[in-house]
Amino acid sequence: MSGRTSFVIAHRLSTIRDSHNIMVVNGGEIEEFGPHDELMARKGFYYNLYMSQFKGKGPAGEAGIEMDFVAT
Repeated sequence: MSGRTSFVIAHRLSTIRDSHNIMVVNGGEIEEFGPHDELMARKGFYYNLYMSQFKGKGPAGEAGIEMDFVAT
């Protein structure tokens, strides 16, 4: 996909983690937009989705790092 504009629809967030920008859609509305690191720093909707998928794993998905997560 290098040098091209691509739209990727994914439920598994590891698929899009390295994307230039991520658009988070919830209920047909754009909830958040930006690169992975920026969305994680905001600790908003994307952060909660990401943490729910990778509970108990490190930032890159490695096992062994414990995290507490409460779904909202």
